[in-house]
Amino acid sequence: MEKDKKVEPKFFLVRTSVGQEMTSALLIKNRCETEKLPVHSIIVLPDLKGYIYIEADSPFPVEEAIRDIKYVKRRVQGSLSVDEFRKYFEEKPVAAEIRVGDTVEIVSGLLKKNRAKVIEVNPERNEVTVELDGAIAPFPITLKMDSVRVVEKSSGKL
Repeated sequence: MEKDKKVEPKFFLVRTSVGQEMTSALLIKNRCETEKLPVHSIIVLPDLKGYIYIEADSPFPVEEAIRDIKYVKRRVQGSLSVDEFRKYFEEKPVAAEIRVGDTVEIVSGLLKKNRAKVIEVNPERNEVTVELDGAIAPFPITLKMDSVRVVEKSSGKL
């Protein structure tokens, strides 16, 4: 058996009380520092309610780190490799979601909360051209894709 073989860290999912992810992560961090546990990182994703990720070489330091911590329920069985975990951070192209004919809601700027119909999508520049619904004289307005949200697809509701 090779002694120099490097063990690739894994990500373990830990179930917590919803809304207490950051508190749980801080308590786990303090335990890891005081007991010198071999935990590499603790990750709280804002879109993932009730769960945190802990990076370690094996599940044993994770079990020790979460033992008797308030708001932590249990460790979910299994683990993710670094490559499997990385896919959660890949940016999804917004252009693939927005199509000509879709109804969108403007979420930022002076026209916030107005609905508009998409007339052109420019993925290279990350822009979308829309016409406001209900306007007396509709005229094209070009906006950044991250300033609109699709509320109705051209083929049907979401």
